[in-house]
Amino acid sequence: MRKTMLRSLSLVLTVGICTSLFTVKAYAADDNKRTIGRDYYISSIRGDNKNDATTENKPWETLDKLERIELQPGDRVLLESGSVFNGFIHLKDVSGTKENPIEITKLWW
Repeated sequence: MRKTMLRSLSLVLTVGICTSLFTVKAYAADDNKRTIGRDYYISSIRGDNKNDATTENKPWETLDKLERIELQPGDRVLLESGSVFNGFIHLKDVSGTKENPIEITKLWW
């Protein structure tokens, strides 16, 4: 019974890790096609809400900062993998376009 549980857990973790790696590669490939939009980096691990969040080196710490900006078509909200956020993202009257969606995703950096 215990071996079965450990094998199941190992399988779930392996699939999760592989999925994360695939997501990052697919995301990086699409990055070259983008022509408009800003990136907003958020990390509960090494962020600071005094930062401007426009580079990996200066991420915000909390999701609260998203309420103070107007996301536009092509913008991306990049949540650092491994970060833990309390609260929620409430986006009101926000929309992208078919060509330039607004994306919220995780990213390793």
